[in-house]
Amino acid sequence: MPNLQQTYLLPNNRMLLWLLVAVQFLHIVDLMMIMPLGPFISNDMAISAARFSQLVAGYSLTAGVAGLLCGFFLHANARHKFMLWLFALFALLTLATAFAANFLQLMACRVLTGFVGGLLGSVVLTIVAENSAFANRGRVIGQIMTAFSLATILGVPFALWLATLSSWRAPFIAFALMCVPVWLLMFKAMPAMPAVMQTQSAWHGMLETLRIPKHGLALLFTCTLACSSFMVIPFITIYNIYNLHVDSKLLPLIYIAGGLATLFSSPIIGKLSDRYSKANVLAVLVVLASITIYSFTHITAAPFAIILFITTAFFVFVSGRNIPANALVSQVAPVHLRGHFMSIFNAVQSFSMSAAALLGGMLMTSAPNGALIGYNHVGLLAVAFAGVTLLLLPLLNRLVKTTA
Repeated sequence: MPNLQQTYLLPNNRMLLWLLVAVQFLHIVDLMMIMPLGPFISNDMAISAARFSQLVAGYSLTAGVAGLLCGFFLHANARHKFMLWLFALFALLTLATAFAANFLQLMACRVLTGFVGGLLGSVVLTIVAENSAFANRGRVIGQIMTAFSLATILGVPFALWLATLSSWRAPFIAFALMCVPVWLLMFKAMPAMPAVMQTQSAWHGMLETLRIPKHGLALLFTCTLACSSFMVIPFITIYNIYNLHVDSKLLPLIYIAGGLATLFSSPIIGKLSDRYSKANVLAVLVVLASITIYSFTHITAAPFAIILFITTAFFVFVSGRNIPANALVSQVAPVHLRGHFMSIFNAVQSFSMSAAALLGGMLMTSAPNGALIGYNHVGLLAVAFAGVTLLLLPLLNRLVKTTA
């Protein structure tokens, strides 16, 4: 039987690589823009910061459920066909979000979109893990991560601009329409990736994956890393506007600067991860990210230039950690269980993001003027989670060396 992985090995197949980037771009924009649109949605629907955190957490929670379920049937489905169906449904649900008449309808739309988005994320991660060698997986993930950069440079500022011109609903309509040409290109040009032949049922595969102790350590590592960022991220825009008194017209500059910086830094981090120890690169990034998390959550007043510098560094280091981290974690599982493991990994990551967003919202209150009270304490807890991540890192690295 021919080795299908050799046929579509990343990063040599540029079409496959950029289709994955396009899917990730639209998926990340859909996830991200709800957060900077928070003030618009909160004012329109009269919801508190705690309730807004439920909106963000609901998306991540169902994404986690979807990622977990994906592990039971992903191996039995051709990757390219599965992604076509998922992406079409994702576009329709993004469009439906724009027509939500109240908070409950908006929550329902975001929950369903999160479910489909979780499936998409699992498929993308599985395709990357199955079609790239560990030696250059950091480079591949770094290129996939340019989707995050593009989302922050183009997607979020565009969403804020449309919301300012019209309403918070306009960006969802626009990005749903953008999905159409991407889907057509996927249908025409995406290479076939048949289902992986399995000698055991999906249930047995998932149970075997969960029974292996080293997988548990990798998932705990994933949890602490996600919590250390997502306790802070959902409230960045609200904190900028109501605590730091940043003019809403300047908000796009924060995302443009952060996105441009990560556009250049992500490929560099990917190459450094492949050239040097992924664990060492990750350790440095975790420390630098913790400094920026602490700095941002503890400033109470500063010139916009200082705020812009801190938030740009935040984007670079917090997002940059995921490149060597994902490369390391994806190598823990043996090849025959990797599809199952990546689905569980995506689920745990989403569950952790959801729990972190809810915890962050619960630990804070809103002042009458909308300012967040307790964001500094949330920042300290996020740094503590990052510290646990550093403690787990040597153990994870040792497991990867035994698997490789």
